[in-house]
Amino acid sequence: MPDKRKRIAVFVGHADESYQRRFITGLLKSSFRYDMDVCVFSMYRKYQDNPQREAGDSNIFNLMLPSFFDAAVILSDTIQTADALNQIEERLHSDFKGKPVLVIEKDSEYFPCIFTDGYAGVAELVAHLIEVHGMRDIAFLSGKRWHKHSQQRLRAYIDTMESHGLKVSENRIFYGDFWYMSGEECAEHLISDPEGLPEAVVCANDAMTIGLCKALADRGVDIPGQVAVVSYDSTIEGQTSPVPITSALIPAEEFGEYAGEWIKARMEGAEPPEFNVKPHLMIGKSCGCDGRDMPEICALRDTWETVISEEGFDSVNNMMAENLLSQTDLESFLGVIYSYAYQIKGAESFHLCLCKPWKHMGADADHNVGNIGYTDKMIYAVKYNRDRKDGYAGLDNIFMTSEL
Repeated sequence: MPDKRKRIAVFVGHADESYQRRFITGLLKSSFRYDMDVCVFSMYRKYQDNPQREAGDSNIFNLMLPSFFDAAVILSDTIQTADALNQIEERLHSDFKGKPVLVIEKDSEYFPCIFTDGYAGVAELVAHLIEVHGMRDIAFLSGKRWHKHSQQRLRAYIDTMESHGLKVSENRIFYGDFWYMSGEECAEHLISDPEGLPEAVVCANDAMTIGLCKALADRGVDIPGQVAVVSYDSTIEGQTSPVPITSALIPAEEFGEYAGEWIKARMEGAEPPEFNVKPHLMIGKSCGCDGRDMPEICALRDTWETVISEEGFDSVNNMMAENLLSQTDLESFLGVIYSYAYQIKGAESFHLCLCKPWKHMGADADHNVGNIGYTDKMIYAVKYNRDRKDGYAGLDNIFMTSEL
């Protein structure tokens, strides 16, 4: 009887997203090459915005039977539900004794961890702006301050600037959260800066870059004529932007292939070699180049709007209705309305007012609001501005109805 085929369990959030999809493709290549099977346990989305959905979506990981598998790979940075990630690691630590477990892109208390090299890609991008385009005033939009990738990419920016004899100013460094809105907020800071716009902005990922370019373009700033923009983590959305984004493509497929090699080596008691594939620069037009390196995937989008991402109202990832229905008090309900107000396309602001008795609705049966006329006082329940300044959602802002 031949030996049983080895099986690898993969834990991931949002498996069809670009990085995860490419990583899994590479892992399948090397695993199948060694006659190993791969079973992917994936959350539908890596970000969930309420505890109930987090619990339901991450429950998929409990399908994994430790006795059925010979190794595991955890794409930890894609699983944003902290308890779910902790439970996976604790369970494998307890039930996977002696079996190889590899953690991707995040430190682990129990298991070996490997990371892609974000330093080299950002260093090349900054050097490209300096050496090819002669730029000196370059800003940097980083991700979350605590995140290892943010710190690595920021260090690459600082080191490359300094190695070219250029000053790094604190007011040219910004922090975001790797999402579109961070880029829009960065644009607001840059536009209001008394020193004026920089010559270029380097962003830590494509999503923030798209948000930045959208906000700049909305205010009449030409890209790259007035501000050049480059990024890291080249995505389809970045490559098909109105001005294709010059970025560094993470070698995710090669990384996944290496993970399969790593698992195979550990199963055989060998020490795996180090992963040393560097990100590949995708030279687009956002830096001022002609974009000849960009793949001809499909037609470019007409605007910087992120409707093909998870931001659109019609997206299957839009959970507004579910989130509204799951609220059990009015204040939380208003908070959900505020959080989705940005989807009102073209609106500069959105305001919601309620008759004052709504403040006590549900707490006292004597409180009710009629269908004719209005009470003397009202609640300024939601105030949303597209620039995200002075926003508010709550029940404490009372004013005279006559002021309307």
